[in-house]
Amino acid sequence: CEELMVKAGPHFQSSGGYSNNFRTSCECRVARHETQRLHARYAKLLNVPVGSLEAAKVSRYRRDEFFRNHVDVLSGTDFLENRIATLFVYLNDCEAGGETRFLSLPSQRSLEYAVGEKVCCLSTGRD
Repeated sequence: CEELMVKAGPHFQSSGGYSNNFRTSCECRVARHETQRLHARYAKLLNVPVGSLEAAKVSRYRRDEFFRNHVDVLSGTDFLENRIATLFVYLNDCEAGGETRFLSLPSQRSLEYAVGEKVCCLSTGRD
């Protein structure tokens, strides 16, 4: 986790450029050649070929930043990569807030996590 945060650190840019004010965080993509071991591990975890994984994206949220309720892109992907699943890996923790909520779950739950924990979220609406 620390190695990925160090690689991403100097390269963060605002996430707001393409997200229509649904997201106020910063993010960066880490080059595939810098994350080969990580990609190999997650490809095995998800049982998919390494080549089908996107470059690792690291998102940073500071106090009062957010990513509003959304559905990952499933159509109209002329300039975005389409995905069938998202793998969250929590790189650090925080004293308060910082929860991830999946509003489509039957109960109002926030995800509690530990550093390094992985959560896979499958996109919906795919054949």
